[in-house]
Amino acid sequence: MINRRDLITILGAGATAAQIDAFQHGVHAIQSAPKEYKLRFFSEAENRLLEEVAEMILPADERSPGARAAKVSFYVDLVAASSPVETQQEWRSRLASFDQAGGAPFLQLAVEDRAALLDRLAGSEGNPSSPPELFFARMKRATLLGYYTSEIGVRQELQRKSPEVLDHFTGACQHEPGTHSGLTP
Repeated sequence: MINRRDLITILGAGATAAQIDAFQHGVHAIQSAPKEYKLRFFSEAENRLLEEVAEMILPADERSPGARAAKVSFYVDLVAASSPVETQQEWRSRLASFDQAGGAPFLQLAVEDRAALLDRLAGSEGNPSSPPELFFARMKRATLLGYYTSEIGVRQELQRKSPEVLDHFTGACQHEPGTHSGLTP
């Protein structure tokens, strides 16, 4: 079943009813048999690039196996494939621009040069204007959404036991709003 966040993502991109149906089937395919998922929009080479960028955004650590294990690049492929042609063209052209933003193809850069490029692009994240900046901002949002709606993100990272995705975050505060020291309501 398609969840609310995924629906908002693809509706926001101007998806049609047929695209929403295809997206729902794709999400199910990623969740139930990720090894059998067939790319719908990006090439294998583009997917390797997406996978590496997603992993750099949300790397494996002691809490989680990371974006690569959560198959975030497949989610991004599905979002792009379910988007209108105009949005698909943006994905493709911005990805190509991003791939060359470091002076050589991203995957050929040294790890520290990849990190420096992402750091530089993240500096413009609040107001991206160049194609590489626009790609990175969109990719980061898609990575976070794909990860935190995946089985790994929900069950391992957030340690949720129920099958549904969080629809809000209540935070750690256990007191009345407006009672923080130094803050006024």
